[in-house]
Amino acid sequence: MPLPDPPDSDPAVRSGPTELPEAGCRILLVDDDPFVRNSLLAVLQRAGCTVVAAENGKVALSLLAKQTFDWLVTDLVMPEMEGMELIRAVRLTHPQLRILAMSGGGRVAPCNYLPMARLLGAHRVLEKPFLFADLLAVLRDSTPAPVPGSPLP
Repeated sequence: MPLPDPPDSDPAVRSGPTELPEAGCRILLVDDDPFVRNSLLAVLQRAGCTVVAAENGKVALSLLAKQTFDWLVTDLVMPEMEGMELIRAVRLTHPQLRILAMSGGGRVAPCNYLPMARLLGAHRVLEKPFLFADLLAVLRDSTPAPVPGSPLP
């Protein structure tokens, strides 16, 4: 779960500007935890993003078939369709879509999930809990999406 930034801290000192460089960045946010999903949705919208939220990978794939996005931000451990399965499917159908995988663990330690997500094609990873400022810093990175199976940077 992301941690809120301390209310008395200066955002410029923490991670620089909170706005994303791409005006109107379109993000598909996928997380089964309503608290996490709604918190991230609010932060991303406040940063100027257009955000569509889904509670699992199946719903996300349905949304991807109808809309275009700049980023897929997905949890890895979810019911219905887990994030790993979602990343594999998205890499086949939307190879240019940038993917941020996030995980706080689950059945296995997060250190095992996140490298696997990178190998499957996630552009970036974040271990939960993380600061909202860290999330925005990752999304400011406009490096093209990796080719699945390619060496990690």
